[in-house]
Amino acid sequence: EESREARELEATFAAHLHALGASGLWVCFENESVSCSSTRDTALATLSFWAAAHPSAVSRKAALQALFKIAQAWFPDAAKGMSSERVAGFCQFASDVIVNECCVGAVLRGDLDVRDAAGAAAVGEAVAFQRLALERLGPNFAAQLRDGVLTASLGLDPSLAAEYVAAVTSTAQTAHRDARAVVARCQKVVQGARPGMRRRPCKR
Repeated sequence: EESREARELEATFAAHLHALGASGLWVCFENESVSCSSTRDTALATLSFWAAAHPSAVSRKAALQALFKIAQAWFPDAAKGMSSERVAGFCQFASDVIVNECCVGAVLRGDLDVRDAAGAAAVGEAVAFQRLALERLGPNFAAQLRDGVLTASLGLDPSLAAEYVAAVTSTAQTAHRDARAVVARCQKVVQGARPGMRRRPCKR
C-alpha cells in the first residue's frame, strides 16, 4: 500500500510540474529569492534524479517530459529575441546533468530497452530534450556533446558520435524510428567500451 501511494505521489508531482511548464507558469520560479530558488532547485534535482535513475521507465519518461517543458521556457530562444537564459546557470545544469546524465549516460549504458514500449517512449523523450538543447544552445554545445560526452567519455567512434547527433536533430518522417536504431547501436558500443559502467535497468 505504501509503495502504491509513493508511486501515485511521484506521478502527481511530475504531472504537476509538467502542467506548470505547459501553462507557462515556470516564470514563477525565476525569482532569485531564497524560498523561490530553493523550491526551484528541489524540483530540478528531483526530476533529474528520476530521469537518470528511477527504476520505472514510465516515471523516467514523465520526468523528462517535465524537464522538457522547463527547458522550453528557460533556454535562450533566438526566434523570440531571447539571447540569454532566463535562470542563471540553467543551461549549464541542463548540459551537465539533464543531457549528459539523464538523456545520454542513462540511455546509452543500457538502462532503457528500446525494444520495450515503455523504454522506447522514455528514449523518445530523451531524444526530444537533446534536440531542443541542440537547437537552442548552438554549435558549442553540439561539439561538447559529440566530442566530449559521446566520444571521450562513452567511447563512441567519432563517426558514430556524429551519426548520433544527426539522428537526434533529424526532422525526417522516420526520425523517431531512426533515432531508436542509432541509440540501440550506441548502447552496444558503450557497453563494450565501458563494461564497468554501472547500469540501473528499468522495469515498466
